[in-house]
Amino acid sequence: RGNVEVPMVAQLAMAENPADKLKKTLKIYESLKQEFRGSEYLVLAAAVMADMVSDEQVVKMTEKARTIYNKMKKDHPFLTSSEDSVYAVLMAVSEKSDEVLMEEMEVCYKQLKESFSASNEVQALAHVLSIAEGSAPEKCNKVVALYDALKADGVKYGKYHELVVLASLAMLPVEQSVLVEDIKAVDAFLT
Repeated sequence: RGNVEVPMVAQLAMAENPADKLKKTLKIYESLKQEFRGSEYLVLAAAVMADMVSDEQVVKMTEKARTIYNKMKKDHPFLTSSEDSVYAVLMAVSEKSDEVLMEEMEVCYKQLKESFSASNEVQALAHVLSIAEGSAPEKCNKVVALYDALKADGVKYGKYHELVVLASLAMLPVEQSVLVEDIKAVDAFLT
């Protein structure tokens, strides 16, 4: 239930074997609950892990996610909450070391605070960008450039929860002008 219900249903619907995916997700959720407080976000984190790690890696990735989460909480105690467990899991299953992830996240956070004021959303944006390839300043510049291009083209784009989606789009190997036109077309279709 809650914010993750629709994404969870969509993930299960797209799975080759929804029953197996659900079983694995629930098993991973129980493992994650050993390190994190149970929440709807932890269910989403379990579903992400179910797609990305083998059964043998679950405990190791869960412990790595908790280590990353603890570092997040230490660096940003007032911003880090149960929502960030999903990002900690995503970061844990990436091939980058904890140190590189945390360093890139902090560089991105500081750089993006200059363009976007909502601290919690900027932190989430920095989490996503830390996983992506490229230098931290380069990744941040892509996000800001895409935001500015949308704004210049008359597209109203929020500076809150929407930023994470913008980060994901900016990291795609697609020309910025194509992204802007696609976003405009979808926006026109939906309104």
